[in-house]
Amino acid sequence: MTNQKILAITDDERDYAIHLMEYLMSDTRMTMRIAVYTGADRLLSLTTPEVVSILVIAESEYTPEVAAAGYEKVLVLNETDRYLKGVHATSKYQPMDGIADEILHLLTSDEAESTPSVRHGGRLVRIGFCSPIPGCLQTSAALCLANLLSQKAPALVLNFEPLSGLSVLLSREFTGDLSELVYYSDCQKEKLSSHLSSILVKAGAADLVPPLQQVKDLSEIRADQWLELLSALGEVTDYGYVVLDLTQMVQGLFEILDTCDLVVVMTKDGRPARAKLAEFNARLTRAGQENLLPKIRQVQVPKGQIEDPLLSSSELSRLLSGEILPCLAEGGHG
Repeated sequence: MTNQKILAITDDERDYAIHLMEYLMSDTRMTMRIAVYTGADRLLSLTTPEVVSILVIAESEYTPEVAAAGYEKVLVLNETDRYLKGVHATSKYQPMDGIADEILHLLTSDEAESTPSVRHGGRLVRIGFCSPIPGCLQTSAALCLANLLSQKAPALVLNFEPLSGLSVLLSREFTGDLSELVYYSDCQKEKLSSHLSSILVKAGAADLVPPLQQVKDLSEIRADQWLELLSALGEVTDYGYVVLDLTQMVQGLFEILDTCDLVVVMTKDGRPARAKLAEFNARLTRAGQENLLPKIRQVQVPKGQIEDPLLSSSELSRLLSGEILPCLAEGGHG
């Protein structure tokens, strides 16, 4: 009998589980023995966590008993858009090669990841973008500002908007998203830095964390989880700036903005835009967040066609260089 640990697939959809097993067995990167269990009860009765190197399990079979059993590494195959706190998860219905990549990522995570990176620079400066006015180029402006700031210190962009269009804008396929960082800051902070590095994409000179893929994730992640993530990024990365491309749907929006050194509100000309901005300011006052008002800098978007926001010669770049960079320098952050 071999002492080699196994990869355990658990799913009551037998045909799917067999198909996944066959695909993984055909992948030359997979060298371990693979076993299929057609339900959580069979998994728990026929094996023990000590012999399982990684458990790949359908969301419907990830019962409290399985969660409490003590499996070393677990990959939950999401069958819904429910946010699962404290567990690594990926879509069950994606191409099999994507699932294989997720499995290999978890399998190759070793103890070297458990040592957080040391922050050598100064404090992580936070700039929040949040506008109540649609179509005001907020995401383009956030990317543009991050690229300008990258000339001074490494800059990171966090986009909180599902359906952001960034994969098309940047011509990139994303392999992870922001919700995964929430999980690591919640449950495995020692691995946050290494996982961040594995999902980053370049947006010009700045780094970008791929945005949330599921709208429901945004509504289920609490304010304290966002704040914990931002705090953790300041502890275990060496970025000088983090640019937050926020949306009104984020839980704890005002609490997040309150931690920012500067808040940029993109605006447009016209009475409707001014009315929305007035309501936004009134909402701040009603929420007892008048202290945010001095942090806010309004930037009116230029008229006409906007060039690539990642170009340093773009009109948007010139606008932000003139109106936002001096504010950061005045605050001692430049």
